[in-house]
Amino acid sequence: FTSYCPYVYGMGVLGGNWGSSITSLNATANRFMYNTVNLNGGYFVTGFIAGRNSIGTVVESNKIQVNAYHNNTNRGDYSHAVTLENSTHSTLSKNNISITGSSVYPFELFDSSYNNILNNNINADATHPYGISGYRTSYNNITGNMFTLRKYNYGQTSTAAHSDVIESGDDGIMLMGSSSYNRITSNMIDTNATYSVKLT
Repeated sequence: FTSYCPYVYGMGVLGGNWGSSITSLNATANRFMYNTVNLNGGYFVTGFIAGRNSIGTVVESNKIQVNAYHNNTNRGDYSHAVTLENSTHSTLSKNNISITGSSVYPFELFDSSYNNILNNNINADATHPYGISGYRTSYNNITGNMFTLRKYNYGQTSTAAHSDVIESGDDGIMLMGSSSYNRITSNMIDTNATYSVKLT
């Protein structure tokens, strides 16, 4: 799928709108397996999102390729392969991720905890490449993932409306904003960016 619209999404699940409680509205035990997702988007492109009140989502053995472009030749701003947002107890395993753009977030966790991120293969090329980035995310198991992150000059990232809450960065794994009790083991991070692991 190719579109130069500002916001492009591939697959996802949403349990409830903002303001709803997880006990009254939720989406539970959804499985996304063996899919191929190829997205070329504009300003803000996301391959998969588990949104508010999503519980126990499984994303396994998928091929997800996400590219942000302003046009046929110039890279766009924000690329996300998999986003967990205000969700819990997700499992992301054995996925092959390829992602390009100015600022890329192969796995982004926002206000999402108790997740397993296991044995994924991530390739990211960007001005600012993350491998995993998280904000207010705790009690996660991040194990056995392979990251190949390459920092290229794909231009500046716009700070227009709806820019990412996690600022652009150059880290293999970066967790911030009251993130704690995360287990990070046996990952391979090959990067020419700034840090392999950064906890702030």
